[in-house]
Amino acid sequence: MSNRVIAFTLLTCLGACAAEPTVQLNSWTAEAAGDNCALGGLKVTAGIDTSNDGVLDGAEVTTTEYLCNGAAGASHLTGTVAEPAGDNCVRGGYKVNFGVDANGDGALGDDEVTASEYLCNPERPTEGNLLMKRSSGDAADTRCAGGYVSVSYGFDLNGDAELSAEEVTGAFNVCNAQPDVTLPSSISVEDCGQNIEVTAVATDSDGSVVSYEWSVTNAATELTLTNSDTATVSIGSGDHIGGASLRLVVTDDTGGVTNKYVTLIFAGVGCVPVEMFYGVLPESCTGIDIEDMAGDDRGGAIVTSQYVYYNGDRSLVRADLDLGGLMTVGPEDVDVLFSVSGTLHALWSSELNFLTIAEARDGDLDITGDVQVWDQIALVDEDGLTVGAKTTLSEPIRFREHAVLVDGESFTRRVWDVLFAASGNVLVVLRRGYDNLPGGRQDMVVTSLYNLETGELISSSVRYRSGQNQETFSTYEFETQETNFVSAPVVSMTDGEPVLVYRNQSGTWTAYNAVQGTAEVVSTTFVDDCDVWSVNLAFGNTVAYFHDEGGCFTGLDTDESLIRCDVLFSSNLDQLVDDRGSSAP
Repeated sequence: MSNRVIAFTLLTCLGACAAEPTVQLNSWTAEAAGDNCALGGLKVTAGIDTSNDGVLDGAEVTTTEYLCNGAAGASHLTGTVAEPAGDNCVRGGYKVNFGVDANGDGALGDDEVTASEYLCNPERPTEGNLLMKRSSGDAADTRCAGGYVSVSYGFDLNGDAELSAEEVTGAFNVCNAQPDVTLPSSISVEDCGQNIEVTAVATDSDGSVVSYEWSVTNAATELTLTNSDTATVSIGSGDHIGGASLRLVVTDDTGGVTNKYVTLIFAGVGCVPVEMFYGVLPESCTGIDIEDMAGDDRGGAIVTSQYVYYNGDRSLVRADLDLGGLMTVGPEDVDVLFSVSGTLHALWSSELNFLTIAEARDGDLDITGDVQVWDQIALVDEDGLTVGAKTTLSEPIRFREHAVLVDGESFTRRVWDVLFAASGNVLVVLRRGYDNLPGGRQDMVVTSLYNLETGELISSSVRYRSGQNQETFSTYEFETQETNFVSAPVVSMTDGEPVLVYRNQSGTWTAYNAVQGTAEVVSTTFVDDCDVWSVNLAFGNTVAYFHDEGGCFTGLDTDESLIRCDVLFSSNLDQLVDDRGSSAP
């Protein structure tokens, strides 16, 4: 069934006549899914009001048409705009557009208009101009994102420029356009010692903006807002920690509402860096489908000052930091990349003889593949993914099965999983597996810290499951997804001691002090029921990037997606975010 909309005209008296017949356009009537509309929609009837009672009776219906929802369940939209004098209307009037909201943004775009009709002023000025009068409809009507309004029309017969009840010849409903609000998604605060101002620009294409309402949705420190009912909100100076998320609610004169969010990044003078990751603000999340191009996850996302990289089992891909410009840049299973202060690095081996990541064959950079000894750290030029200057590690990093000599005694170590990340001048490598000790096999986690500039091993420690509380070991024993490799952020350096945040085998998010071997649970609810196991942070640890397998955050119809979210700036232990990443009720 076509989404064509009925044509209608206004019939006017050109001379003396009795009550004039008019075309009556009924209000929308929901049409259930069926033969007329496969996914449901609206039924529109029209005809001549021969009884002149202002109501279209069943016997007067001459046409019935349907506005059907689109293939993705998209709803219809209707809008009116002024029509200047010209070919369509000799003396001007109004143009009524109809269409299906294909992209789901709640607005009828030019490319979504499927039909247009015209309500024209009569050609004889003495008959009065056509007037239209808007009145509030139901702002909560789910058929229109911004609610709808009722539009009455008729001719200004008495010439007072007002449409009186006696002059109304017909009416129809149109969707109310929601306020258009421009607000940056994030703002970097240069000086926390000064008052902070955030300004939004709001317009309403079919009415006026009547109210602004700012609020704090999440912050590590208490913030005081002033002028929160205006377009520009102010925040007092202070030792602000990490950042904050603000919500702006803009309402128009018909009750249509637009919500916008902005993240403040407290990274300047007098600001205190955020030291912990607690979760994300779900309303801020965006995502892209990477399944066809990259394939399944192999370690999450790597974030630099220019790009976010995703290592898949089909190829290495990267996108801009706003998740645009997705492209393939390397082979499958590139497990070696990590970021330091926004710069791309790689674990490397003297066994490798190619000069760019793109030259590698599938599997060459699988960290638990044929190469078993990784003895270098390499700087990677992002323009061509060229492997540049290399630093030799004083103690190579070994995976799979190898011999270990401790206090003159040799035994076999088997490593099957690895987690590594860097911050400042420190590279942290966690390896999980077991040691075949004289007393028997012992599950273990080896933690090694390297100086990134010199390659010197700072420290190395082994923690076994036996001899300590089983629950304690399970807290910091990291988990991988569908590979033996995962990259995780170092989110803080406390007295020179790096802290890593990752999801452990119990499914809780843990902050692990790599020097002391202690672990603190920071969230038991974040993505509890989602297939997300590692997170990388950027922009002063205020924005999170990660791989989501199952559409928990954006509803993308794909098994593999790359997600970008603003972070929470306070503990999630009070279940501010539920287990699917949505705001808890």
